[in-house]
Amino acid sequence: MSSIKHFENKTVLITGASRGLGKKLAYAFAESGAHTLLLALDKVELKKIQTHLSQKFPTQTCSIVCVDLSDENQLTEFAKHSAEQFDIDIVIHNAAIQGPIGPIWETDWQEWKAATQINLLSPIFLTKCLLEKMRAKNAGRIIFLAGGGATSGRPNFSCYAFNKTGLVRFTECLGEEIKNSAITVNCISPGVMDTDMVKKIMQEHPHRIHEKEFLKMQNALNEKDNLQAASDLCLFLASDDANKINGKILSAEWDNWKNFPQILAQLRHSDMFTLRRVTPQNFKMDTV
Repeated sequence: MSSIKHFENKTVLITGASRGLGKKLAYAFAESGAHTLLLALDKVELKKIQTHLSQKFPTQTCSIVCVDLSDENQLTEFAKHSAEQFDIDIVIHNAAIQGPIGPIWETDWQEWKAATQINLLSPIFLTKCLLEKMRAKNAGRIIFLAGGGATSGRPNFSCYAFNKTGLVRFTECLGEEIKNSAITVNCISPGVMDTDMVKKIMQEHPHRIHEKEFLKMQNALNEKDNLQAASDLCLFLASDDANKINGKILSAEWDNWKNFPQILAQLRHSDMFTLRRVTPQNFKMDTV
């Protein structure tokens, strides 16, 4: 998909763009013709990416900005600056930190709050700021990364799972609020990826990880390019092919999203790809 120029004259903002999936997305969208606005804390890595993208795609702009997502004042200033300097068409909220790992009674509450600020509150706040301009031009794509326990229990990772689940429910609420516009908002669940975060968890906390979770991470690190599916799904959701898909959470690993344009009516008017309460009726049982 990235070889097709889907996004000429479009600008994409990618948070957490200095490594991992964020870096992968920067190259994927640039290859698809987009101008890129890359946000992260690591200025050295951002500068390397900017230099390479500018050389590889000289007709497209690559701008970088260092923002601490835990600092609301910095976010406010960035939103104001970006509204004045850029016409952002696509926002991908990729940045996240792992937060505390372990049973809730063993975790540090300050670490809980810090992770929640970065993983949940900051992307919502930034979305709130950027929506003003998107609503004024009646166009835009908003994509959250929301795996990591958002759709099922994840023992010892309750902070991260809580943060990501919050993004899923916010996405559905916002999707309803903007459903009469040409703006869409969706989440993707990328699956376990070969990232620095996963490597750090396995190195520093092997005794805190459930055996099943450890094997999933180990398998991810053995994959050659398991970031590709998540990148491709982001490209799809940002494209015109997905302009009727709104308020959903989609799995890059399990969902046959390439066929979604054929079932848009069913997607729009059903609870498919949302979080819902499971009842006895789901198992064809009488209500107890």
